[in-house]
Amino acid sequence: MKVLVTGNLGYIGPVLAAALTRAGHEVHGLDRALFVRYATQPLPAIARQTIGDIRDERTLREAIERCDAVIQLAAMSNDPLGELDGQVTTSVNLDATLRVIELAGDRPLILYSSASVYGMSSTVCGEDAPVRPLTLYSVLKVAAEDVALRQSGALVLRNGTVHGPAPVIRGDLLLNSMVASAVAIGEIVLMTTGATMRPVVDIRDLAELTVGLLERGVTGLYNAAASNIAVGEAAQLVAGITGATVVERHHGADPRNYAMDTSRLEAIAGWWRPRPLASSVRDLIDHYREIGLTARDITTQRYHRITQYRARIATVEAGAAK
Repeated sequence: MKVLVTGNLGYIGPVLAAALTRAGHEVHGLDRALFVRYATQPLPAIARQTIGDIRDERTLREAIERCDAVIQLAAMSNDPLGELDGQVTTSVNLDATLRVIELAGDRPLILYSSASVYGMSSTVCGEDAPVRPLTLYSVLKVAAEDVALRQSGALVLRNGTVHGPAPVIRGDLLLNSMVASAVAIGEIVLMTTGATMRPVVDIRDLAELTVGLLERGVTGLYNAAASNIAVGEAAQLVAGITGATVVERHHGADPRNYAMDTSRLEAIAGWWRPRPLASSVRDLIDHYREIGLTARDITTQRYHRITQYRARIATVEAGAAK
């Protein structure tokens, strides 16, 4: 199968592309390549790479028409980044995403959504639970879901917080951030209360799940996570493996708090075997040591998407001013 992966040069994209290739599929990519400069490992070879913007309808149409299926990853990729420029976020995460859905037509389509659509909930959320989006990012995810689910061939995955080693690492995700800080400075800083809940999934397990669901023709809406964990429990797990200390600083804490019921996914994906969280943590430790992560990387937030995006915009603006 020829599979178009939009946003294939980000954090998840290269890992997903590699999993698709291993499964015998021909991978085509469409990406602006904003974050390739931060790659710490070689990117996987794919059949065809288009450097372009999904907001460019001609480029998007041509990329989709070459393929048999579409996986839509391209987005302003988290809640803080989404708030940085609301107009850009809306144009990418909603307007362009709806165009992807439209142009996909009858092709199998997988749309990555987010567990953050649940916002704050005191109960474990199944797919039928009320959504309570607290940010523009999650509001737009809900809007895109609604449109995608009208397509007979669409699969929407509400992914938990992703973690794990990858060629274009993100340091602004829960476990990635904890492990990076533990490795580089020997300290894990909790910005939310320890009881705050998050669903989590290793990036490699998410990639394998996505490939399996695509190959089986699964459609509809599913929560996608390996487990739910309290932020404090996650910190203690990382601390126990690394010997780091845990410090709580709740100023400006993230108010989101949610856990997901994944029984609907488990009912149709009994073949999926996500790895233990401790195994992911150890792999992250090895990854950070291999790439030579430093304390300066932590303090400058070098691998945080919002930091990288601001640096990119500053470079573009400086060039335009010359």
